[in-house]
Order: sequence, then C-alpha cells, then structure tokens
Amino acid sequence: AGRLQSRLDKQGLSSGFKAGPDVTSQPIPPARGRAGGIETDMLGDIPMAQLPGTPSTGRSAIKSPGEATSPTEKQALIGSYVGGFSNAFLDDYEKSQKYKSLVGKRQKLLQAQVDAFQERVKEKMEKYKKRISDLRKNEENLMEENERLRKLLENTGKDHEDFQVFAMELKHKQMARRSAEERRRIERNQMRQELVEDVGRYEAKFVDEMLYDNENDLSEAGCVHVWSHRCNVFWTFVTPFKDDIAQISVRYGTGMAAYFEFYRYMFVNTILFVCGWLFVFLYQVIQFGISNSGIFYNIQGFYPIWFYYSSLTVPDLIYALSIAFTVGYLVVSVTFRLLSEHRRLVSQSDSERVLLRYSPVALNVWDYRSVSRTEVNNALQLTSLHLKEMLEEDELADSIASRTSWEKFWLTARKVVGFVLNVLVILVSSLIVIGVYYYKNAIVTFVPKDYEIFGELVAPTVLSFVKAVFPMLTIIITEFEMHDEAGVLLQHQMWRLFAGKQTFVIALVAVNFNSVITGNDFDDQTYVCQEDEVGSVLFNAALIEFFTSKMALLATYYLKELFKSEACGCCKNCCGSMLDHEEFRASEGIVDLMYFQSLVWTSIPLFPFGGILCSLFLFFNFKVKHINNHTHKHARARDTRTQSICNEVALITFHWHSSYRF
Repeated sequence: AGRLQSRLDKQGLSSGFKAGPDVTSQPIPPARGRAGGIETDMLGDIPMAQLPGTPSTGRSAIKSPGEATSPTEKQALIGSYVGGFSNAFLDDYEKSQKYKSLVGKRQKLLQAQVDAFQERVKEKMEKYKKRISDLRKNEENLMEENERLRKLLENTGKDHEDFQVFAMELKHKQMARRSAEERRRIERNQMRQELVEDVGRYEAKFVDEMLYDNENDLSEAGCVHVWSHRCNVFWTFVTPFKDDIAQISVRYGTGMAAYFEFYRYMFVNTILFVCGWLFVFLYQVIQFGISNSGIFYNIQGFYPIWFYYSSLTVPDLIYALSIAFTVGYLVVSVTFRLLSEHRRLVSQSDSERVLLRYSPVALNVWDYRSVSRTEVNNALQLTSLHLKEMLEEDELADSIASRTSWEKFWLTARKVVGFVLNVLVILVSSLIVIGVYYYKNAIVTFVPKDYEIFGELVAPTVLSFVKAVFPMLTIIITEFEMHDEAGVLLQHQMWRLFAGKQTFVIALVAVNFNSVITGNDFDDQTYVCQEDEVGSVLFNAALIEFFTSKMALLATYYLKELFKSEACGCCKNCCGSMLDHEEFRASEGIVDLMYFQSLVWTSIPLFPFGGILCSLFLFFNFKVKHINNHTHKHARARDTRTQSICNEVALITFHWHSSYRF
C-alpha cells in the first residue's frame, strides 16, 4: 500500500487528481496479483480480464491511468486497481490464518498428549515412592532388631558357650532382610519395565501422529530395551549357585568367592558334554536291548555289563568325537577365560596400577544401586576394609624394600630348602602309591581267605592316607618358606599340591594300564576284556575319593566337637589350638577339585557311564564345600589373582588329559 501511494504521488494521481507534466511519459511498472480468482496486471495494463464499466475489446481497449482523459475515468481506474490489490492481500492473509490455526490445533493435541503422559508418570512415581517409604520403614525395624540381637550376643557371649538359640533367631532376621531386599529388587525391576514400556508406547504414538517418515525407530528401541531386560532377568534366574556365591563374597571377600565361582564355571561347562555322553549312553541302552538281553542280571565286577567299553555299540566316529569334544570344549573355554582374565590384569601398566588402584575402591561409594541405608552402610564398611588392606600392602612393600642383604639371603635359603623338601615329599608319596598298587595282588595273597575283602581295601586306604598327609606337609613347608604376600603363598601351595595330586593320578593310571594290559593281573573270570577292568578300577578310585573325602570331613568335625564337649578343662587348655577347626584354604580346595575331576575324566574313555555323572559330582561337591566353608576359620581374602590361577590350573589339567585321551 505504501509503495502504491508513493507511485501515485509521483504520477500526480493522488487526491485531487492534479496531473503532473510527466503523467503520460512515465509508465507504471506492472505488478501481478489475484483478485477474486481473476489475474490482473496491477498499476499497469490489464491483460487477462475485463474491469467493471469497460468494454471487452482486449488489451487495446483498456486505458492506463496515464491515458485517461477525465478525472472521473482516472478515479474509476485507480479504484479498480486498489480493489484488486486489497482482495489479493486479504486472500493471502486468510490462508496464513487458516495454516496457523491448523498448526495450533496440532500443537494443542500434542501438548494434551504430553500432559496426559506426565500425569500417568507422576501417579506411578507417587505409588513407587509410597512403596519405597514402606520398605524403608520395614528395613529400619529390621535394623533395630538386628542391633538388639547383636548387643545381646555381645553382652552374653562371655558367659555362654552355646549360641544356637541366638544364632537361629539372627538367621531368621537375616532371611527376612533378604526377602525384603528381594521384594525391593523385584519392585525396582517392575518399575523400570513399566516405565520403559510406557515410553515405548508413547514414542510409537508420537511417531505415528507427528513424524510421518521415521519408521517407528523410537518404538523399536523401547522394545529392544524391554527384551534385553527380560533376558537379563531370565539369566539371573537360571544362574546356578547365585545366592551362595553372593553370601560368600559379602562374608569372606572376593578371593574366597573366586574359588566358588570357578566351581560354578566348571559345573556349567560340564553340562554340555554330559548331554553328549547321555546321548551316547541312551544309544547304547537302546541298541543293547534291555528288555531282551536281561542285562540287569549280567553283572561284571560291580556294575552291569552295558556300562563298560566292551559292550559299546555306538559307531567309532561318534565315540571318538565324544571323547575329543569332552576335553576340546573345556580347553577352548578355559583358554578364552584365561586370556580375558589376563587382559584385564594387564590393561594398566604396573606404575599406573599402583597409582590408580585406590580409585576404583573409593569410587564404589557413589554406587547408584545402593537405595537403602543398610546397603550404603555395607558399602562403606566394605570400602573401608579394602582401603585398609591396600594400605597394609603398601606398608608391607615398604618393609620388604628396607630389608638388609643378610635378611634377603636368609629368606632365599629358606625358600630353596623348602622347595627341595617339597620335591622329595612328592617323589616319596608317588613311590608309595606305585608300590602299593603294583604289589596289590601280592598283599591280597598274604591275607586269609576269610578277610580277603580287607586285602582289597589296602591299596585305596594307603592312597587315601597319602593324599591326606601330603597336603599337610606341603602347607607346613610353604609356611616355613615365609612368603610375604598371601597371593604368592596361595600360588606356591596350589602349584605344589597340583603337581603332587596329578602325579598320583598319572602313577595310578600307569600302574593299572601296565599291570592289566600286560596280562599280569587281568581277572579273566570277572571281566570280558582288559579295558573293562582298567575302566572299572579308575572309576572305583573316583568313587572312593568322592565318598572318603566327605566322610573324613564329617568325622573330623564331629570328633573335634565331641572332644570339646566331653573333655575336661585341663585337656581343653592343653589341646585348645588342636581342637579349633583349621583355616579354609582355597588352594587345597581347587587342587582337590581338579584331582577328583582328573580321576573321573581318565575313566570316561573306558567307562562311558562316568561321563553322565560329572555334573552331579560337581553339584554335590559345591554344596559340601559351601557347608564346610562355614565351619572353618577365615581371613578375608581380596586376591585378584585367584581366578586367574584357577584358570591356569584347569588349562594345564585339560591339556594333559587331552593328550592322554588321544
């Protein structure tokens, strides 16, 4: 409008219609527009439509304002031009207003959806806050009750010897606390799952209504989160021994828990090849024909004949693949586990590990998963214990660095002497085992006929005695060497016990193969072939090891408890230290595990039925070790090398067993 008025002023067409001298000499530039659906050339010629009051004779019949001859005509032409421009401007304005109103409606709809979603989230958050407050109240009551029991035990502990009543009450309270923690964990998981699902649904709805070409990416992300969360919950549910290991880790430290984690690792990895041997065994049963052969009455030695190698009916290829997979799978899995553990230990250099090892422990205080006062207090106590142990390690390192040359020479001499003594103990023990098993039949001949069964038990009894004395001597020798760090002491004990126990296994296998395969001690009246007798002897050794170790633990525990309760005060004062239960040693437990597994694995090629019982043996061993763990003294262990040492021991065992089987 301003530009139009300025041009009219220049051409003398303003109010009053005073024509200037150059009205006809200055043409008005054309401006295109739409007025009521009719195209016009505003302020210029009119090419497309007829104005009111003008004849329809084309472009030549239409006059411009400069060509008008009278004021009235000029006024009519200017009015028509201004009306056309106003109509075009109003039309564009109405369209913009309609577009703005449509956008406003969409924004209001989106805002309403957002407000509704926020209201739902607020309601759920209020509900969860109420649940959390109720759980905190229950937890405070449990904490007060536990504190009362603790004070009661402290006040009465000096006057009473038996705390079974108080211990049972405390156990019930702890179980109630664990159940409350479990409920709180379940509710947190449900809250996460509901929030993720709501976000996923809202994102899908938003994408469908507002983002036309986004292809539901946000909804798919929400579904993936829900699916991964459900997978984690399922894996946590099916993980074996989860509660046992968590309890051990809190009570005795990560070093002790690493031993039981290795036990669980062995148990899980044996399940796969046990299924393979179960398939072989079922094929054996079906092919042998239980209903037609009467094999339950055909006993060979101590077991039915269809347990043995001679009655094996599976194809040779399947039998060879089963043996190769049994050890090959374990070797590969332990190798990858060992590499992963080694990569974690060497991820930092030694200097960086010394400087930064305090940071991960201290930063655990800011753990977002601690949602209650009890968990925070436990985290603070555990952090303080770890920091105290690390400071003690630094002080030990300073004392080691300040030793004199004479002290270093004296310690080195003790270590050399101890190592030589340990080697002699291993050799003597192995010679005793070889001699007893080599002259087993000669020993039986000296026993009267009526007591022949006792002669058969001489060799297993001597082997059990040697296996019981050898760890005691090894532990005494390693403690005589005076190693500074607990981790170094654990390594020496484990490797020496492992060497001795595996020497026993090699000696046992070699003696039985030599005596049976050569035909000197082959019992042709009982067994079909020599391989059956070797398999029976090796599997019997594994069973004897399994049962005698458990009976020895029970007998030792109950005899000490009986002597404590029945002995007089003088005997208790004299033999008090001997009556205390010895400290639980993870090194001895790991070596016993590998020794027993070695006996089972060596018997599997000639006694296929033993492959089915590997997981069952490991399950019962874990439970017995866990129960035995509570009856021993402990020192909180925080050695990060325990898991790596377990993997190294397992890898070496698997390698020599794979060479034996092939």
